[in-house]
Amino acid sequence: MDEAEFNKILIDELKLLFLRVRNPSDNSLEILLKTIDPTISLNQLKDYITICRGKFSDFRYNYKGIILKKARDLEIHFRNIGLEEFENLLNNIITENNCRQILATHISCVHKEYFENDQISLNRLFDFVKKSLLIGIKSFFIPLDVKEELKKLDNCTSSIKLQSRYYTNIVYNMDL
Repeated sequence: MDEAEFNKILIDELKLLFLRVRNPSDNSLEILLKTIDPTISLNQLKDYITICRGKFSDFRYNYKGIILKKARDLEIHFRNIGLEEFENLLNNIITENNCRQILATHISCVHKEYFENDQISLNRLFDFVKKSLLIGIKSFFIPLDVKEELKKLDNCTSSIKLQSRYYTNIVYNMDL
């Protein structure tokens, strides 16, 4: 396998992994890398785990930014109601389309037809986005570390199994 193909598969699988967990273990990353290229050397493995950690840091940072921007937009629109009321309204405000837009970069790596027929995974991702937005909204009312709170939401999505657009399905087959 050439480096370009390896990197293409790796980026897609990392994006799929992000949909399941926001801070994967080194062991999960090692399994992913060895599955893509069973001949990877120990030095390359260590280097790629560092690269993967950086990618996940970028993914989390970008996701947090999107969530806080959307939360800010919602907070301004619903400024006159209390946090409890807002939590109840969130189910009516956030649509499936919002969820898809927020996760667009990662969903682009999912096999489209499979994803469209997987209502359970879609519902879990939808729940994850709503809970993320609620964290973003709460951060405007009470002091909290949004980044750390988002990491706690892995339980919403860790069981999601989404097929990759290239049918590599490495993350799909991983037990996390």
